[in-house]
Amino acid sequence: MNIYTSRQMQEIDRITIEEESVPSLYLMENAAKAVVNEILKNFSEDEIKRCLIISGKGNNGGDGICVARILHHLKFSPILFLAAKKEDLSRDSKIQFENYDGEVHLLQNEDDFINDLSSYLKRSKIVVDALLGTGTKGEVQGFYKKIIEQINSHKTNVVSVDIPSGLSGDSFLPSQIAVRADLTVTLGGLKLPLASPECEEFCGEVIKVEIGLSDRAFEKISPHSQLIDFEFARRFFPERGKNIHKGNLGHLLIIAGGRGKLGASILTAKGALRSGAGLVTVATTESLCPFVTSSVPEAMTLPLKETDSGKISLNSFNILLNFIENVDAVAIGPGISTEEETSELSRKLYSETKIPMVVDADGLNAFSKRSDLLSNKKGERVLTPHPGEFGRLLDLSARDVLSSRYKLVTEYAQKWGVTLLLKGYKSLIADKNGFLRINSTGGSYMAGAGMGDVLTGIIGALLSRKINPFDSASIGAYFHGLSSQFVFKETGYGILASDVANNLPLTESKLRNGI
Repeated sequence: MNIYTSRQMQEIDRITIEEESVPSLYLMENAAKAVVNEILKNFSEDEIKRCLIISGKGNNGGDGICVARILHHLKFSPILFLAAKKEDLSRDSKIQFENYDGEVHLLQNEDDFINDLSSYLKRSKIVVDALLGTGTKGEVQGFYKKIIEQINSHKTNVVSVDIPSGLSGDSFLPSQIAVRADLTVTLGGLKLPLASPECEEFCGEVIKVEIGLSDRAFEKISPHSQLIDFEFARRFFPERGKNIHKGNLGHLLIIAGGRGKLGASILTAKGALRSGAGLVTVATTESLCPFVTSSVPEAMTLPLKETDSGKISLNSFNILLNFIENVDAVAIGPGISTEEETSELSRKLYSETKIPMVVDADGLNAFSKRSDLLSNKKGERVLTPHPGEFGRLLDLSARDVLSSRYKLVTEYAQKWGVTLLLKGYKSLIADKNGFLRINSTGGSYMAGAGMGDVLTGIIGALLSRKINPFDSASIGAYFHGLSSQFVFKETGYGILASDVANNLPLTESKLRNGI
């Protein structure tokens, strides 16, 4: 689902109204009808009978006035609080107000208005927030701040029109003061904060509704970013043709594991095989290969030379480089250790390998404080750090990474010329041009050992199918999170990474056929 800034949505409105000759009042009516429909679907008649609408002076306020008019026509007797002088209303809002004949409280004295509002909020069951919309610039102050504080201080169901008042339509990050909605009905296009995990506590459930904006307008405006959702993901999992064989589904080489970290190589292999890789070869130390075979007999192995401490040796470089000529993609890093000899092997393979490669865990730690080397490569790369690993690459703390994650992910994906997936709740994925996607699946139940290894295998499998790196990382994150959701629903907390891997085929079936 595409995500748009306020300015982009304003341009889409303009094209629709001026170039496609769609009346602005028609759009406002459609918006209000859509909001009313969601209210009717989500609340009881008794609750709707105690509905209070708070409208501002702009077109978002006009949407609210129109909501009040429709509810009044349906005999629900809503109460409208107009937080503006009549003469300050926008043109369309003024027309809506002139056609409203229900109960209305007008702004005359700000203190009286706030006291009156507080009294009515105590008796209301639903509050429709149509105060500010996407027009917020900077932190809300003064009179509007008092209104928002009043809304938030009362225990009532809050429905925000388009965007919770106080949030900026141009930022993924929350404001100091904003309406805390239970339901946000967004109009025409998804706005930045509505896709942001940082703003979830303000937005509640988000429902996007169509209001008659021009398809041509959306085609002319490139989105700011994208939310990876079910409809986006399912097209990557079509039915297989009858004549498909394993050679058509890609061969992935996994370079993983070492003494004490055998499980990392096994989980990565399971992630790859369970997500549909045709062939998987696990390259690990010679002493560990038999254990890989006994745990995942479907995977082939490539025995590698090992150091005295049981880690993959730099002397394996030529073995790997020659083998890579026969595969479609490489996954490197899980469990290989930060021993300097192994790290040097990772850096050399990263720079010399010509085919797509997904790099995780210790494959990334090999570049700690050497991140400039990440630009030196001969093929496409997908990097999948968690905040700690990303911080080590940039000499930042994990907290610093999280506080600036939208900026850092897009900036360094461009700087290094890679696809960059920053793991975490609602993972971020940026391509080498800096375009951003946000994952919409998964949750805190994924906080456990080996989850990243499974994800590495999934992305590697997708790369081996010749899916481009950005889509492989995006769909990998979504697929991984969705499988985890299904396992959590059946099992609860304490789910294992291997459970998630084993559930991938069923998750793919649900994606392909519709949940």
